[in-house]
Amino acid sequence: MTTAPDTRRSRAARRPASLIALLALALAAAPVAGQSPDPSPGPSIEPGPSAPSAPSAPASPAASPAASPIASPDASDAPVRLGTIPAAGGILEAGEYQDWSLGPTLTFSVPDGWAATPVDAGFGLALVWGGSPVPAILTFTQFEGLVFQDPCLATTEETLAIDLTPDALAADLAQSPYLVVAAPVETEVGGLPALRLEVATQQPMGCEPPATWIWASPGGGGFVLEDGEQATFLLLPVGERLLVLAWETYPGGDFEGLTAAAEAVLETLTIDASTDPGPGASTDPGAGASLAPAP
Repeated sequence: MTTAPDTRRSRAARRPASLIALLALALAAAPVAGQSPDPSPGPSIEPGPSAPSAPSAPASPAASPAASPIASPDASDAPVRLGTIPAAGGILEAGEYQDWSLGPTLTFSVPDGWAATPVDAGFGLALVWGGSPVPAILTFTQFEGLVFQDPCLATTEETLAIDLTPDALAADLAQSPYLVVAAPVETEVGGLPALRLEVATQQPMGCEPPATWIWASPGGGGFVLEDGEQATFLLLPVGERLLVLAWETYPGGDFEGLTAAAEAVLETLTIDASTDPGPGASTDPGAGASLAPAP
């Protein structure tokens, strides 16, 4: 068994919450396709005093990925984004994007009204939808077979290994006393078979603080659902990997609208597993350069 480092004290490996709030604020002031902008998001998404500034310029889509990965401007050991969305994230222009940080190359299109959070080691890709009064997120992550022994992290932060299959992860979610999980439904994502799960947190949750840790992230920490959140998980095996595509929102969010917006993005998704070097391969800039798919 392994231990998730500092998971009770930091959620940075799961998602940069304050920046998601800032991006949601910025997106609320911009038009969302088919919707009117919301000039005054609710107070529940106000960033903390030390939150970073929201990006001022939108990222432009690229017709094909760069020859080498786009790296964060920080230290040389900073997380690297392998794809056409800048590592710093920001509001996205409508168009097609690619990401191959999870192994296979994911190609998808977004309309106006979406943003990306900065790259986060081990987490994958997080997109923020601007059509909800509170943060609404679509994420692309990898499940590596580790779940938390105590989802509340009240008695231990150790993890347990389960089979790396959609059925095994669906069964683990279903047995959690802190979640309400609908029966899995077979579906397709990017032309590949997947399982779809509708998930909500129990009310009251029963954890203190009120958050349940669902699985451990490769870079440390884990994937969390907080009190009152609602989510949809798509469990997608691709080669030797199990990807999880999820959208979620906080209480007061427009989950129905987020579902429609996320499904519209995923309808454009194509998956090329031929670029995947396999689990455990290096993703540093030097090694990653060879993983770029042909233009």
